[in-house]
Parts: sequence; C-alpha cells; structure tokens
Amino acid sequence: DCDGDNIIEKSYSACNVEGTGSYIGGFVGRSYEGTLDGCTMKGTVKMGAGTNAAAAIYIGGIAGRQDGSSASKMKMLDCTMDGKIILSDGSEVGGPVISGQYIYIGGMTGEMVNGTISGCSTTENAVIACDGQYKNNIGGIIGHATKGTVSECDNRAAISFASDGARAETTPTYIGGIIGQNGK
Repeated sequence: DCDGDNIIEKSYSACNVEGTGSYIGGFVGRSYEGTLDGCTMKGTVKMGAGTNAAAAIYIGGIAGRQDGSSASKMKMLDCTMDGKIILSDGSEVGGPVISGQYIYIGGMTGEMVNGTISGCSTTENAVIACDGQYKNNIGGIIGHATKGTVSECDNRAAISFASDGARAETTPTYIGGIIGQNGK
C-alpha cells in the first residue's frame, strides 16, 4: 500500500510477483495518493492459483490499482515496464476465478482513478498475456481509466488475448494500446 505523501522513486525490481488477492503490482498492490517516480520493473507479475476476489482483480506492472482524491495527489512518472504480466485460467497460472469476474490489466496499472500518469513506457520486451475467461480491460499502459490525465506515454509491449469462444459473445473485453477502457 502506498498512501498519502509516500514516494517510491528511482527503484528497480527484477523479482517475480505472484498474488492471490484483489491488487497485484510489481511495486505496490494499491496506491492511494502517493507518487511512483522512475520505477523500472523487469520481472513477472501474475495472478496466482486459487485467486478468488469478490468483485474485481487489478494487475499492473508497477501498481495493481491507483486511487486518488485528485490528479495532483496520485502520480506515476517516468516508470518503465520491461517484464511480463500473465493471466490465465489454466492450472499453470490462474483459476479458478469467480464467474463473471472483472479483470483490469495494464503495463503500468490495472486501473487509474483520478490520477496522473506521465512519461511512462512499456518496452518491446514486455508482454501482457490474458485468456478470455473474464470481463477484461487490457491496456498497454492502463487497463481502465476513470478521471485523470495520461500524457507522453509509450507502449511497445506485445498484448495477447485468447478468447475461449464460448464466452466471447457475452463477456465484454476492451483492449487498447494505451488504455483498454477510458471512462465508466
């Protein structure tokens, strides 16, 4: 948890992060009004076996989710994701997950609520891979954004999404090079 005046800056991580909770991030699971500045993630972030969150799962290369009461209080600046984010319903990585689960996945953060992301990038070595078992919001930088500002960001990650076919017509999936879904 990153809260209030907390600042994580000029940090590097090559570790592998595997979580079974609602918020999974390379540096922080959930950031409240803090600043992440100059962070680089080269490891793997993935949903662990047995993950069972009540409503949604937020996965990001830097932060699982970012919440701010104002854009000026929650910032991610000049961060880089050069690793992997992997989500699968197979026994190797993920499931079982609650049916109808919402999943928010982004190279920087799974979801941004009222914040600022500027100068952040994913490299050509980065991979964001997801299967089609969930209601997905997948973005090279942000999975889902509600209020806030995104500027001068660059996505070069390979984003892959494999639909299971049976749920493709009933399960909404939003995929974008920068933001998977912008707004509500």
